[in-house]
Amino acid sequence: MQLRVGYELIYECPQPTPMVLMLNIHHTRAGDIIVADRMTVDPFVPASSYRDGFGNWCTRLVAPAGRLRLSANAVLNDTGEPDPIALSESPSTIRMPGRRERRGRLSRKAKACAATTRTWRSRSAAA
Repeated sequence: MQLRVGYELIYECPQPTPMVLMLNIHHTRAGDIIVADRMTVDPFVPASSYRDGFGNWCTRLVAPAGRLRLSANAVLNDTGEPDPIALSESPSTIRMPGRRERRGRLSRKAKACAATTRTWRSRSAAA
């Protein structure tokens, strides 16, 4: 079957705003694309594309102050079946430090920064 996919995103930016957008069809589906998902930007602003470390297509631009409209439409072939699930892989575990650990780590860094600042101030006061 064929799927039509697309989006329309409208932003109101109070000032020029750098953006990194990840809105393209994933590169693993490139062989299934019938009509490419070309992004249009209104008003036009220069944009550059690159691939990140995970293979995602990213678009970088600076949105002007005011209204910005991003849109795209695409058509791709799809089986209609759910994506396969890798049952052999266990989910990765990320251990976040506890509140006390974070507080201790931050205070050591803050103390080091304060010591550096005091040293710098005493040197500039002597000059």
